[in-house]
Amino acid sequence: MAMSGVVANTEALLVLRVATGAGSALIFVSGGMLAARLSSLSSRATGLVLGLYYRGTGWA
Repeated sequence: MAMSGVVANTEALLVLRVATGAGSALIFVSGGMLAARLSSLSSRATGLVLGLYYRGTGWA
């Protein structure tokens, strides 16, 4: 995303946005998989672990 401030070409900005979105999606899915694996260690904490990951720690 830091490169979007340097680039003015519309096509290059589109490529940067697609790459950023794909990277963010990969990180989100990977984190969900890690949270699911962690929650499988303790069946009592499954909802808590997955809820914390997908909701986050904010008040919203």
